[in-house]
Amino acid sequence: MTESDFGTDLPRLQSKKDTVYFLINEKKKKLEEIQRQQIYIEEDIINLNLYKESLIKLQEEWGDINKDIQEVIPITELAEEMIQEKEVEESIRKKLLEINRILSNMEEEEEKKENDKEMKKENIRKEDNIKLQNIQIKPFNGILKEYMGFKQQVRIAVEENKNLSEVEKFIYLKSLLSGNANEMIDGLDIKGESFKIALDILEKTYGDRDRIIKFHINSLTQVGKVTDSNNLFQLRRMLNNLNLHIRSLKTLEVTPEAKFINPLIQQLFPEDLQVLYRRQKKEEESVEEMLNFFERELQIKENIKEKTLNAEAKCFKPRINYFKPRGPTPSRNQNNFIIPRYQNPRWIPKPSNQVTAPSTFPALPAPPAPPPQRYSTGSPLTCYGCGKTGHIKKHCRAQKQN
Repeated sequence: MTESDFGTDLPRLQSKKDTVYFLINEKKKKLEEIQRQQIYIEEDIINLNLYKESLIKLQEEWGDINKDIQEVIPITELAEEMIQEKEVEESIRKKLLEINRILSNMEEEEEKKENDKEMKKENIRKEDNIKLQNIQIKPFNGILKEYMGFKQQVRIAVEENKNLSEVEKFIYLKSLLSGNANEMIDGLDIKGESFKIALDILEKTYGDRDRIIKFHINSLTQVGKVTDSNNLFQLRRMLNNLNLHIRSLKTLEVTPEAKFINPLIQQLFPEDLQVLYRRQKKEEESVEEMLNFFERELQIKENIKEKTLNAEAKCFKPRINYFKPRGPTPSRNQNNFIIPRYQNPRWIPKPSNQVTAPSTFPALPAPPAPPPQRYSTGSPLTCYGCGKTGHIKKHCRAQKQN
């Protein structure tokens, strides 16, 4: 390319240089607007990354344009051109460093927030573990009638708890099983997949709907009859048992037919309660309405007795008093008669131990002497054959001689 060609390209290069310089200044202004903000949002992060890429490209274009211009301009203007080029490059480099610093600070803040979230999750998990330890869930040992209640408790407290891992759920579920139910999942490894497998095993074994329905219906037919309406303990226990099976059937969306169940349940109660029920009975009443009537009657009887009987209370057993009466043991003579205190030799003071009263008061009289013995102290053995003492009739010689 000739010098005339370079001369004709100089205005074009100069115009291109001015355009790049203008774009660089625009990016700087937008960057300064973002720097004035105290809180950065997600949109600011995207803009900073875009400005960073634009400044890098403008920096490359600025260097190429200045190289072309330096080959065309006269030597007298070269120094001034190079100084301007270095100033602009330093300003671009400075802005890039500022962008990197802002992005790194924002990344550190994001990491800090993530760590705080993890710490909060860990604290919540610990609190949930403490709450789980405080929740009293009755262990399931394979009794069919207790499975539905146990299943609902595990679903609410363990399965739907998002703060527990699958391994923790399985360990907690295993701690709630005993007997045959625990033996069924003994072979499972302690890992996350075992929790759902254990639930499936329990559901297949104890969650058969038809089997549970059959169990509750059979239990209703086997409830014992109560004949005494004053036996509130037996009435309360029977009524609780009936309500348990009816509620369980209702949970399984099974509505027992009143024509079949009502006569069966009605005959379990005493005759006087049956008479009261038939007097107020309507044409068609459900099982729940009938049980509600007997519940009201039982509550009235319990309120009359002031205290509700506890079905779990133990029978009263009187306590045998093995203790001796308080006070000193009275002394007895040879004939087992109680010696009065004033006649007891242990209470008669000796002459050497008597206390003399002051001269102004008379001396206390000594206690009277004990009365003479009225009964002989001979041998207690008396023969009823000969009347003599010292032997009994079995060893009496006179009886043997006769």
